[in-house]
Amino acid sequence: METQSDTRRNDEWKKGNLLVCCIGVALFAVYALAIMLFGHLYTATGVISFVFGAIAFLLAFGTPRLAVSKGGPQALFFGMSPLVFAYRYLVIEMILSCAFIFFQIYVPTNVAFFVQFVVLVVYVIAAAIAMSSMTMAKDIREERIQQNAQWQMKVIDLSTAVDAAKAGNAPHDVVQQLNHLSETLKYSDAFGNQNPAIMQIETQIDAQIAVLNQAVQRADWQSAHNLCTQLEMLLNDRNKKLLLIK
Repeated sequence: METQSDTRRNDEWKKGNLLVCCIGVALFAVYALAIMLFGHLYTATGVISFVFGAIAFLLAFGTPRLAVSKGGPQALFFGMSPLVFAYRYLVIEMILSCAFIFFQIYVPTNVAFFVQFVVLVVYVIAAAIAMSSMTMAKDIREERIQQNAQWQMKVIDLSTAVDAAKAGNAPHDVVQQLNHLSETLKYSDAFGNQNPAIMQIETQIDAQIAVLNQAVQRADWQSAHNLCTQLEMLLNDRNKKLLLIK
């Protein structure tokens, strides 16, 4: 589940793809012109190196759209964004391509092909692993956002009970107990890692909070007091289990 800020950020990146592609076309035109004017392509080594250079431009400037659609522009792989990863490959390939083109009469065709092919394969494998990892990371991030949203709903429901108790002139000790319970819930870890034991306790917490709200609405302060005690025990039990799991 994407947040509104994530959607807006990704939209901005998608709009920037056109500009990135235009820059890529311009740079490739400069590269091609330089090769035609100063390097010339009169051997198989030169032609092969030029083709690998063109592939590098295509991959580097096609990465922004792929990065946004997979892991998002904020995702990292080996500490780098996928864009930096792609552009480093482009720089390496440009160095190899230009070297092989300018010294094409001295470099055997099979050597030029093999070296650039190996570099391309390494990049493609690494990029495939990167995109797969970032997709997984994005799914986990969205799951945690959803878990946090669900936990915040519990906090809001309990805050509603606190406000209703104050408005209903509840006994001071009940209001204090509700406030303490609200703080405990608010600062508890929102992420249960989808553990069945934790999920079962969270289901009980949801049910108890609903019953607590009903008790406060009825001004049944004794029941509210008992429910607060039970909820404190459930939260403590949940926090202990989370510590053991993590």
